[in-house]
Amino acid sequence: MSDSLKLSMPHERPNRSMENEKLQGPVGNIGKADHPVQKIQLQSTRDKLKMEDRLDTVVFGSHVSMRNRMERTMLAQYQRLPGLQSSFVGLEAHLDLDETLEFEDFLNRKDMAPVPEMGFHHTMHDVLENKLYNK
Repeated sequence: MSDSLKLSMPHERPNRSMENEKLQGPVGNIGKADHPVQKIQLQSTRDKLKMEDRLDTVVFGSHVSMRNRMERTMLAQYQRLPGLQSSFVGLEAHLDLDETLEFEDFLNRKDMAPVPEMGFHHTMHDVLENKLYNK
């Protein structure tokens, strides 16, 4: 029984790079808050969208709110090739987020940092070659 495969727990593994990467968080953490104030801001945006949907349903009918929801979903799903950051310009324009000046506009976002964060960075070519050869 000593030659049998022993499964180890994640904290017992010698290579903990995946756990370290999880601690640092993804570059584009859309929908997840880094700070309590950011959590409040995200929740207020969700509440604002729900209220607009309810108002559109009452005033214009349910088809308008469903159409807006479908457009938001389609624009959120449209992304660039792997390895390239998606800017979601269409979604920002649909939600009128491009008309306001936020602190990210002049203090930069994480994905625009000149020094990349630690972790696994796969280029677009690496991802596409893996998809091609690992079918």
